Amino acid sequence: YSDHVAAAGRALFDAVSERGGEGIVAKRLGSRYLSGKRTREWLKVKALATAELAIVGYQPGKGARRDLGSLMLAWRRDGELVYAGNAGSGLAGEKVDALLPLLEAARREQPAFTGLPAEMRRGAVFVEPELVAAVRYAEVTEKGFLRQPVVLGLRADKSVEEADAPPARRGEVAEEAAVEVPQAPPPPPSLQLGNLDKVFWPDDGYSKGDLLRYY
Repeated sequence: YSDHVAAAGRALFDAVSERGGEGIVAKRLGSRYLSGKRTREWLKVKALATAELAIVGYQPGKGARRDLGSLMLAWRRDGELVYAGNAGSGLAGEKVDALLPLLEAARREQPAFTGLPAEMRRGAVFVEPELVAAVRYAEVTEKGFLRQPVVLGLRADKSVEEADAPPARRGEVAEEAAVEVPQAPPPPPSLQLGNLDKVFWPDDGYSKGDLLRYY
C-alpha cells in the first residue's frame, strides 16, 4: 500500500516539482486499480523541467529533416562541457532554417565536450560551443542524459559559460530537502443529532425528528 494525500494534490505537485521529482500519480477518489489497463480514473502528472544547454553538435535526420535531425547538447560541469543528450523535438522548419547556417559555420573536427557514447558518434557533426538552447525535458537519467527533451529556442542573451549544470539525481537530494507532504484540509464537522423521538406537538404526534426531516 502506497501512502496518499487527499484534497491537496496541487500543493503536493508543486512540492515535488520544486525538488526535482518526476511528478505524481492522481486518481479519482473512488476508483479501483485495474492491472494492465489504461483508464482516465488514474493519471500520471509529469513535472516538466527546463534547462539552458550548450549546443555542441548536431546529427542529420530523415526526410524533410535530413539536414538537421537533432541537436547535441551539453551541461556545464566543473568548467567543462559534458554530453547531455540529443534533442530533435521542437525543431520546426523556421528553427532549422535559422540554426543550420550558424552550425555549418561553426564546424570542428573533434568534440569540444566529454561523455559522448561511442554509438552517438556515427553521423555526428561537431561544432564550436557558441550557442545556448532552452530545452524542456521530463527528467535526467542516471547517466546524466535528458529524457524526452524538446527544443524551445535559442537563448541569444546567454553565453555557453552560463549553461546549466546537471541537476542532482534522485537519491542525492539533501535530507533536509525532503518533500513535506501537504496536509489535507480537515473534513467539515458532521452534524450530531440527539433526542429525535422527543415529541414537540403532542396533539399531532410530531417529534423533533419529524421537524428536522420536514426542514
